[in-house]
Amino acid sequence: MKYITKSPKEWEEYDKNKNNNNNNYKKMRKMTSFIIIAISLMVILFTIFGDNFLPQRFDMKIIDGFNFTLLTKDTYYYPEFLDIKVKMQNIKKQTNSFTLKNFTFIIINKDDGNVLYNFVYNKEVKNKINTYVNQTIYDLTKEKKISNIKKGNYEIRVSFKLNEKDVVLTKEFYYSHDLKLNLYPYKDFFLSTENPKIGLEIFNQTNETEAKEIKGILKVIKKDKEIYKENINFGSISLNPMTNKVLNIELKTKLNEGTYTITFETPAFEKMLITILNITKKIDYTSSKLYLSNLSLPIIEKGQTLYYIAKLNNRNKENRGIEIKQMIIKVYYNDEIIYKYIKVNPVRVYLPSFGTKGIFDLEKTKKIKLDKAGTYNVEFIALINGKTFNKKQKIEVK
Repeated sequence: MKYITKSPKEWEEYDKNKNNNNNNYKKMRKMTSFIIIAISLMVILFTIFGDNFLPQRFDMKIIDGFNFTLLTKDTYYYPEFLDIKVKMQNIKKQTNSFTLKNFTFIIINKDDGNVLYNFVYNKEVKNKINTYVNQTIYDLTKEKKISNIKKGNYEIRVSFKLNEKDVVLTKEFYYSHDLKLNLYPYKDFFLSTENPKIGLEIFNQTNETEAKEIKGILKVIKKDKEIYKENINFGSISLNPMTNKVLNIELKTKLNEGTYTITFETPAFEKMLITILNITKKIDYTSSKLYLSNLSLPIIEKGQTLYYIAKLNNRNKENRGIEIKQMIIKVYYNDEIIYKYIKVNPVRVYLPSFGTKGIFDLEKTKKIKLDKAGTYNVEFIALINGKTFNKKQKIEVK
């Protein structure tokens, strides 16, 4: 029998495929919905916590349509100031009124039980907040500057009444006094004909003079295989508070081309320091397949610090050791130059295959406060192997 359209078997196969397609479509819509919800949640969290969302931990409570958060860092380093805030946000879709009273803010040293700081405000406060507006109800930095406190564990306790309901927020943090160690190569790469030089920096970030016996074992590792080991002994090193010292280590061997892991273990600190060492056969004096990029914000609020990082990108599949002869940065405000910096000392930059490396961070050279609204322009210039690379960035300050 002939069928004008499809046979029953063909219609059955058609329905089966249609159902499969519908199921796949539903799965796709479901997955898309999950992604949208996740992104929306991140946006809401960032709206609530602002700049504190990423670097700070918080305790959070929701009462009568208000979200309360206690914000602080997990660890402070001597002599850092404590930065602690209590915020509230109206999470209703309409203006929300409240009555707040009996506000208490206490910081306690958990190691000895002593009260470090105590603030009490018993007066009643009545107000209202528009929908989704986030307000700071307490900022420690505006009440008292607290720094240089004892090393140890601390707890913040905040309590108050909101519309006759008890609200309690707590958060712990650690205040560190410590010697910091940093192991790093003096250059981004060395040649296979050179003895690599490593820096061991010790920084006394305490309020007392510290003395340590600096000795240990330095190892060179490649692909989990130890290829070189050297005993290092600098003897006793004494450092005054908030001072540093850099100890120089020149390897007594040359290394073949490649990427190595350098480790240094010292009994004085009971920790292992790790850094990466790149070795190339020669400096790449070509300028092809290189380009500049930058990391910045196109729109910044007035009063903020200018954030700008210049990057060098390798479009070649080969690893490359590049030498930058000169770097220049210029900052303009409404076409008038307000800052200029020239770095004339050659800088080595190791670029992995199709990789990117930051080559200039403006904040490490100069902190530029954008205290005027208007248009700013940043121009970055790099001279590499006889070729001038140029990158411009426009920034609007509102």
